[in-house]
Amino acid sequence: MDGSEELYLLERIKEIQAILYKDIFHDISAGEFLTLHLIWKLRNEAVQTSRLAELSHVSAQAVSRALNILEAKELIRREINRADRRSIRISLTDKGLEVYEQDKQQIEAFLRCVRTDMGEERLATMIELLQEFSQACRRAALQESIS
Repeated sequence: MDGSEELYLLERIKEIQAILYKDIFHDISAGEFLTLHLIWKLRNEAVQTSRLAELSHVSAQAVSRALNILEAKELIRREINRADRRSIRISLTDKGLEVYEQDKQQIEAFLRCVRTDMGEERLATMIELLQEFSQACRRAALQESIS
């Protein structure tokens, strides 16, 4: 490999991100949407920022920034647990739930188009390969941080 395959791969990843940001998410970023999704998914739990970071595979600082932005946009509310100040109940506001549901519907419609275009089998293969690629990237990042 002369490096052109790796650059091609990075260009395609960037292109997919640009499509998602331009055509799907209008008022929030993909990262903010994923944070809203995790909050919705964990809606019955008091959650620590570190848990959100772990689930979203980003740093606690990145999650804190996203939460600050989402709170400023009045999409979430945070309530500190008086018994355990490290534990914060994060919930979607009515506006946050509305934005989450609208963007979720847009994503689902977009992915239905992708599925129709690619076909079930090829899309399933693509998802499987992306999962393997993601895991390989995590392992490589760990090895780089160790060396």
